Amino acid sequence: MPRVHPFYAVKCNDHPIVLRTLAALGLGFDLASKQEIDMILDLGVKPHMTIYANTFKIPNHFKYAAEVGLKTVVFDSACELYKGKEIYPDANYVIRIKHDLQVHDIRVVFGEKYGVAPDLEAPQLLSLARCLGLKVVGVSFHIGSGVGLLNAGAYYSAIEDAKRVFDYGASLGYSFNLLDIGGGFESEYDLPKFAEVINSAINTFFPDPNIKIIAEPGRYFVGTALHLSTNIIAMKEVEHLDPVTGLSYPHYMYILNDGFYGSFKENIVTKKVTIPKILSKKRNRSEKFSSSLWGPTCDPRDLILKYVLLPLADYGDWLIFENMGDYTLTMATNFNRLPLPDVYPVIDQITWTLLKDNHLFENIFTTNDMDKAFFEK
Repeated sequence: MPRVHPFYAVKCNDHPIVLRTLAALGLGFDLASKQEIDMILDLGVKPHMTIYANTFKIPNHFKYAAEVGLKTVVFDSACELYKGKEIYPDANYVIRIKHDLQVHDIRVVFGEKYGVAPDLEAPQLLSLARCLGLKVVGVSFHIGSGVGLLNAGAYYSAIEDAKRVFDYGASLGYSFNLLDIGGGFESEYDLPKFAEVINSAINTFFPDPNIKIIAEPGRYFVGTALHLSTNIIAMKEVEHLDPVTGLSYPHYMYILNDGFYGSFKENIVTKKVTIPKILSKKRNRSEKFSSSLWGPTCDPRDLILKYVLLPLADYGDWLIFENMGDYTLTMATNFNRLPLPDVYPVIDQITWTLLKDNHLFENIFTTNDMDKAFFEK
């Protein structure tokens, strides 16, 4: 997508190495709070490379954005416009429209909370912004997370919706110059199909090269960046009854040192927990048994997988969950005062050789990072 500049969604994974790497690569950043603003500006990122995309801004965070010069902010309500008139009248405002798929077509629906209808509410809000003397510079949308290839066409129709809002803005005397197509990109393997649809829509509805187009990918960059190693801290064998045959069979409960309140919250809620790999030399790996995986807290609902067939494991064995880079670190809590997992950087020798002498990447790894680092051979 040659005209689309990525603004990474910091909420997805805010580990310092991730942020420093993406900043070094020249990405912009999608921010939602004062704390995220500080994290990014402290890296030396210029305010014009950010967008304050939270449509419900905490007032003192909004004031802080004005103080540090974050100019581009998103709104989707009259309340936010009145708030902006009071707190940050000189900002560049972006109206967020909604273009949701049906809930069965997508994993996370955004339109119930965010965005306005492009043909009804959007014109009303733009008229209000004009009356308030606020500068609106563009349109944003986010069709949701977990969009399958069968629904790639939703990007086309959403961009078409945005063009109508651009046209209405022009009728009010606005000259919009920014289109934000949001996130929802999850896999590098799916991106070519999405890119084909998006490029076609951009060429059709926004051929003017002076229109700046950005996206807010998160999972696309970090979903596969982390694997989670969990330890079996306890196990229990119980008898389950087959309701059909009336016969009992053994079921193995494994309690791990991480769970819903740690790294698994988003994956459990969106039903995308994967079956882990078991690192064990003691057992026969071919036979599999009825099993369940539980978190370590005192909450009986701290359940990771209710039923899964796994080889028999032991107390002390390790389970590896792959592709746990998105919405794990940022959504984890320390309920029961349990510690959050440590992060250990891993890099292959060839990549390290390429990066270590490149001035763009000289500040990515701190001494503490290097003390924890592993070099993959």
